[in-house]
Amino acid sequence: IAIALFWYGNRQMKAKRSTLGQSLIGGVLPVLFLTTFAMHHLYHMVESTIAFSLLIVWVCIGFYSMNRYKSEVIGLISIIGAVFVPFLVKSDSPNYLFFSIYETVIYLCFMFYAAFKKYKFIYLSSAILLHLSYLIVALVNFNTNGIKYFALSIIVQHISLLAILIKSKFAIKKQVLILHTSFILTIGWIFSAFEDQTRTMILIFLCVGYLFLTFYYKKKSDFFFGFSTNFILAISFLCLDSVSENLLCTVLIIQAVSSYLFYLRYRDLLKLIIAALTFIPVGISILSVGIDSFCSIET
Repeated sequence: IAIALFWYGNRQMKAKRSTLGQSLIGGVLPVLFLTTFAMHHLYHMVESTIAFSLLIVWVCIGFYSMNRYKSEVIGLISIIGAVFVPFLVKSDSPNYLFFSIYETVIYLCFMFYAAFKKYKFIYLSSAILLHLSYLIVALVNFNTNGIKYFALSIIVQHISLLAILIKSKFAIKKQVLILHTSFILTIGWIFSAFEDQTRTMILIFLCVGYLFLTFYYKKKSDFFFGFSTNFILAISFLCLDSVSENLLCTVLIIQAVSSYLFYLRYRDLLKLIIAALTFIPVGISILSVGIDSFCSIET
């Protein structure tokens, strides 16, 4: 069936009926994935290594077809199949390191190709699917095994998004929003995976990196506003992680005031949102604490 779909789809592409041709060729991959899954899980015809190798071959065929026919639809089918390949193979003792390396390599291949070809849906899908695959593993297993590998992979993803933003020239504003979202999710993985000292070092690295980028690209408004926002977020999370409880509210208020002053100077709405999201919980926290005397920390 897969061969027939590929042959007939190829004929339709040559006849300039691209929509039908792409639909037929795109249907090849689900047939191959389901066939391999049945051979491995249901009928036990092949062992895990062979099943995994076959699935990788099907992914390569999908990548080749996406490139040959310049089809983003085929690419979307390919990346969905590629990301969930490890879920189609039996394993009594999951290798989380290998899983994270595989997912990272797949992500990087499709991400950089999508950026080069300006395939917006593949670009966005690859970023989302990496988080989703790790989240599924964490929720299904009900443990934190491998979560450090997942967090490191997510950090690599964020750095690659940053590199693509700096080097590419398409949809800059949308890429900046994706970078902000990626940064917040990356922080979540960092807090979930690492102990205090390691987490603090990573947060300091992010603060220094985004501070440098903010000053380096101060003449490019989109980059300047985007990098400065992530710098402020990094500082906020570093304060939450490192500052003692007695000083935390004071430090966060200073950070919120600084964000608001930045908004007044440059009229960057995200800075106003950050300031408000900081002021409100800190204000509630301060008001909920009783005042023992006029001269106290609360006053």
